[in-house]
Amino acid sequence: MYAAGMVAKVRMRAARLKPLSGPIRAQFQFLMPIPKYRKTEIVERLLSGDIVWHFVKPDTSNLIKFYEDAFNEIVFGDDCQIADLSGWKQYDVIPETIVTVGEL
Repeated sequence: MYAAGMVAKVRMRAARLKPLSGPIRAQFQFLMPIPKYRKTEIVERLLSGDIVWHFVKPDTSNLIKFYEDAFNEIVFGDDCQIADLSGWKQYDVIPETIVTVGEL
């Protein structure tokens, strides 16, 4: 489903962190690229302070699972340690993924 290079890149960045033990809180914010056919409309809404939700594929749960799997044995021993989980997708001018992980 995901390119091996993408998994390797995420794991390499995560390897710089100290592995967490015990229960974990994880928050995933996916800032998605704006489609060209809706760029003007969405950018205007973003500039006015609105949150424009991304509600088409890929699924939020699939995006989160990618990071859970990539972080296994590096950020935490296993993704079963995640006791508190939240995640959402929204459009943004600068697409990026923001992941916050910490011990409870």
